[in-house]
Amino acid sequence: MTSVSLTSLHAHREQIVSGRARTQRERILECLKVSAVPLTRRQISELTRIPINAVCGRVNTLVASGIVRVAYEDKDQG
Repeated sequence: MTSVSLTSLHAHREQIVSGRARTQRERILECLKVSAVPLTRRQISELTRIPINAVCGRVNTLVASGIVRVAYEDKDQG
């Protein structure tokens, strides 16, 4: 286990309190909301800089909950 410095903990806490720290789910939803066209999971990953495996998990949960819907299905070209 690694040790986290007090400076890092303080900076992280400031990010949360200020509202600048958002969850991956929130970042993905915002990305989809501001897009004029449907996005693939890979595009979401590139735009948000969230790893594709994390994007897939978050999007699957959003689709299952009915918050997001799938517009088109095809094989990943990446």
